[in-house]
Amino acid sequence: MTLGTTTTMNLTIERGSDFYVPIQVEATLSTALSEADITGWTFTMTIRDTDTTASTYNQSISGTITDAANRKAQFFITDTVNEALIVGNYNHDMWRVNVDKEFCLARGTYAVTANRRVPS
Repeated sequence: MTLGTTTTMNLTIERGSDFYVPIQVEATLSTALSEADITGWTFTMTIRDTDTTASTYNQSISGTITDAANRKAQFFITDTVNEALIVGNYNHDMWRVNVDKEFCLARGTYAVTANRRVPS
C-alpha cells in the first residue's frame, strides 16, 4: 500500500495470526518534506476499539524501515496482539512520529475475522 496524505487503508486479519503490513511512502511526500527518502523516520500504528478517549483497547505497534531509499517500511502485528481481539471491527491509524514532523499516513478499519486455522 502506498501512503501519502492520510490514505484510507482497511485491513482484515484472522484472529490469532501474525500479520505483516508492508507500506511504501509516496515519493511526492518525501519531496514535499525536502527529504530524499525515509531514513530516520519513526512509525507507529495504533489499533483501538473506538476513536475516543473512552477506548478500552489500545495497542501500539512500532514500524520498521525495510528499504529507506525506496521509502518502504512494514508493521508486524504478532499473533499475541491479534489473539487478544474478539471478532469484530476496530480502528487503526499509522503515523510518522518524529519530533516536529508528526502526521497521519493512513487510517481505517481493522477487521478481525474468525479464529486462525486449527490443524486437524
